Amino acid sequence: MGKNYREWSYSNVVNFYTKHRNKIEDLYESEKFFLPGILFPGVKVLDIGCAAGGFYNIMCNLQSKIEYVGIDISPLLIKKARDKYPEVKFLTANAISLPFKKGEFNIVFSSGVFHMEPDYMKAIEEAYRVTNKFLLFDLRLTRYKGGFFYQKLVFERESNGPKAPYIVCNIDKIVSFLENLNPKPLEIQVKGYYRKPSSTAFVKYKKIYMAIFLIRKGHAGNYKTSFHFHFNLNKK
Repeated sequence: MGKNYREWSYSNVVNFYTKHRNKIEDLYESEKFFLPGILFPGVKVLDIGCAAGGFYNIMCNLQSKIEYVGIDISPLLIKKARDKYPEVKFLTANAISLPFKKGEFNIVFSSGVFHMEPDYMKAIEEAYRVTNKFLLFDLRLTRYKGGFFYQKLVFERESNGPKAPYIVCNIDKIVSFLENLNPKPLEIQVKGYYRKPSSTAFVKYKKIYMAIFLIRKGHAGNYKTSFHFHFNLNKK
């Protein structure tokens, strides 16, 4: 279980994810850009950080014939997910040690997780290991050095909440890391926008890139990765 599972089991966090992020209308623009295009009939999906299982409902509305598995570090959120979607497999597990075989899923998806995981590189490697086609996840990026910060998990009208890690990655460092995953990816696409961090995040940068990555997994012997950036990376 992850080190910060207690933060994600606070009642305000559980209540928020039980009510939100469960409809197509709740998708961010960057998620809408990639997610509908990679789902296909019979697709097997792993959702890392599934919370109360809302993305199962979203994905089923985008593609009715899916095989979905959700994992989360919060036992309380997993219980909520199982109660709401008893037909689905939900597990309490953490992102840096996935209990699945190599290439077990067609898509591994994770939203709002890796930028709050101190060992985010290991989490990405694990997610890449268990997919055989696509890996879709988000990060927070900067042209500067980056670093480890924190965010208060405050939702709706609450004034206080637990603290969670908040990682901002240097763009060049993360691109180099992703390009050298094993096996080397065939393609990496990035979509996002440049904006102020959340008011609940204590970050030293005035603006950062909110970016989502779509990685098409490579195969043994692949020697080149193609990159497509769907936004302006020249901003500081």
